[in-house]
Amino acid sequence: MKQILTLAVLLVCSALVCTTASGTGTEGKGPAPVIAAVDTSAPDQWGYTWVKSTDPGGPTFRWVDITTRGTLVTGLGDDNYVGPFPMQLTFPYYWYGASSFYIGSNGFICFSSPANFASPFAALPNTGAAIPKDLLAICVGDLDFTATASNPRCYYWSNGVDSVVVSFINVTEWQQVTNPNLRHTFQVILNKADSSITYQYGLQQGRYNATNNTYLCIGCQNQTGQIGLSYTYSITPPHALMPDSGLAIRIKRTVNTGLSVTDAGLVGGLNAGNLAKVIRAGMPDTINAVVKNFGTVALSNVRVTYAISRSGQPTALDTVFVPSMALGEQRTLAFGRLFTPAVVGTYMAYFTIYVPSDVGPTNNAKTAEIASAAFAIGQPTRIQYENGTLSGSTSWLGGGGFGISVDLPVYPVRVESVFVYVGTVTTQPMTVQILDGSSGVPGTILATRSVTAVGSSMNVIDFRTDSVRITSGRFFVGATGQMAFYYESTAPIAMRSWEYTNGWAPYRSADISDFIIRCSVRQQSPVAVGGEYGGVPTDFALDQNYPNPFNPSTKILYTVPKEARVLLKVYDVLGQEIATLVDGVQKVGEHEVEWNAAGSPSGVYFYRMQTDGYTSTKKLLLLK
Repeated sequence: MKQILTLAVLLVCSALVCTTASGTGTEGKGPAPVIAAVDTSAPDQWGYTWVKSTDPGGPTFRWVDITTRGTLVTGLGDDNYVGPFPMQLTFPYYWYGASSFYIGSNGFICFSSPANFASPFAALPNTGAAIPKDLLAICVGDLDFTATASNPRCYYWSNGVDSVVVSFINVTEWQQVTNPNLRHTFQVILNKADSSITYQYGLQQGRYNATNNTYLCIGCQNQTGQIGLSYTYSITPPHALMPDSGLAIRIKRTVNTGLSVTDAGLVGGLNAGNLAKVIRAGMPDTINAVVKNFGTVALSNVRVTYAISRSGQPTALDTVFVPSMALGEQRTLAFGRLFTPAVVGTYMAYFTIYVPSDVGPTNNAKTAEIASAAFAIGQPTRIQYENGTLSGSTSWLGGGGFGISVDLPVYPVRVESVFVYVGTVTTQPMTVQILDGSSGVPGTILATRSVTAVGSSMNVIDFRTDSVRITSGRFFVGATGQMAFYYESTAPIAMRSWEYTNGWAPYRSADISDFIIRCSVRQQSPVAVGGEYGGVPTDFALDQNYPNPFNPSTKILYTVPKEARVLLKVYDVLGQEIATLVDGVQKVGEHEVEWNAAGSPSGVYFYRMQTDGYTSTKKLLLLK
């Protein structure tokens, strides 16, 4: 899927050493392709080299058919990944082992640190935060599993001893309407017996030349993105090294370079995904960091530090020492000093790791975001990861959208509204959703709205009538449509943005942009009717009715911290009693009552709750 950026667009590029070659063929005119590797292979720092089946000593092309014995992969779409999948063995890759893998729809697999490798692609090796690590780029381009006419499929298979195979079959290029016959079949074979990686290319119809579909990337890289091989990286068709049908490329360590690497690194601040964390204002919370030994030798006396600031002013600092870390060891550290956000807003957490003689400085620091929010039973709380700065807007050709993931420090909550900052609108409507995220990714749609989007404005979508209650874990809110959505690129970055291109996936530029999408939640009593959640509410509370305005019925939520007689009545503007909704002893917990005003005229009304020294009155509006 192609992304269109407008306004002040932040562009981050990697410095590449490239050679150019003239293109051949009749695919179209334009600048010559930029190729990061010529038709020979020099060892990378670990000693991996590649050789083709057309070269002396190269592998023999032997397609391994796993369609009848392998596992059919589900969930692949346009610009997404699925997994992890078990290998049932440990495959030696660089100086460590891999036992599971993720599969990307754009023609790659990776062993750890998954990310959405999508257009615009990057040359390998590459340390970019949004680029998958432990990456095998088999035949990476803008591919699309949603084009069902070509019957695209992906299978994986392991014999549990020494072989793993992943096959992509009949996968078409995006914008296949330009040429519906564009199809690509290829596979990767991992052979534990000789630690080799073989890419094989079956029928290739097309050369990644569809409109706006011009990237080709084949290669590999290690778990930090600092070491790797590039067979080819082309940004302009015709691609000089586009694999032909019947080609095989073998990657294998053929040279012992004697590489010795001392490399302590941060996998993430706060958590392994380096995701922003919501902390309750005024409440102490533990600060974590996930660290790993990325090197080839054991480590000792590793120092890890966090520094938290707000608006440039330091607020907290702590350091922990790790006596030793074994080769490949990853652990989550809990700092001794708790952090208490004093005010509601954004804090920046900066993490560093140090070990003497460290040769990998690119993974020695992480910046993470802490979003401080006020939570009180019965009161609305807005969850946002940005400050509203408009850095730019982006949209998808043909329509698509964006969303955010949300994890909270308190439950249960009711999601009441979603905020979406929309730029220019091409076609109405906008679809806004709340989705379950208990498995870590967008799942079941809990509520949806189709609304008319207002351009160049923050759109507020009311979900109170849906009674979306989240009792634990992650959830998602997002919006789709043929329109542009605003984002912010001001640090700290939350790393919580997701994209929708015929399926949800982590946003390909989540490391540099946060979409201005928010939600409002209302913390509820931990005791629902019947006491299903456990715990005891501490205060009486009367919530605002929803919907409001309403016709002809509305719901009113109230909380009782101890068994008591509750009187809840409705009055008109003259103070005359219209209806008695509750009159009796109520059990501890959260309760909900409905008022059907079918027999009452339009106008302003008031509802009042009285009980055991507590009185609260709120206004509601009936519009017929």
